[in-house]
Amino acid sequence: MDESIELLFPDLYGTLSEKVAAVAQVASLCKDVQVLEQIVEHNQLMSAFARLLEEDSNVEMSFIISKVLLAISKVADFHEILANHRVGATILRVIELELKRVGHRLEMKSQPFTTRQEHFFFICLSIL
Repeated sequence: MDESIELLFPDLYGTLSEKVAAVAQVASLCKDVQVLEQIVEHNQLMSAFARLLEEDSNVEMSFIISKVLLAISKVADFHEILANHRVGATILRVIELELKRVGHRLEMKSQPFTTRQEHFFFICLSIL
């Protein structure tokens, strides 16, 4: 697992499609608690996730990262690590940004939320 994470690092700093693919690859591994443990112990990866979640405005990337963070948040032993990376504060800022987008979209048309946004909000609120 550690080797596959290391191989993904250049992609986390590449083009948008490379970032999304790398994050999706990590997300696909999150079904195993041992893998989650390796992810949270990998300080650079956790920092990259927090940075990408906050800095990147791509909805797909945010959705996938939030799914990884949700899997991590389900394990009580990892809560301190999430707190150290300020994931809660980052999630709140992301929610605020998405709500502003929804408000802007409401000004233009009547549909407030897409199904994808509803799932994203659910995941983010579940992390908290």
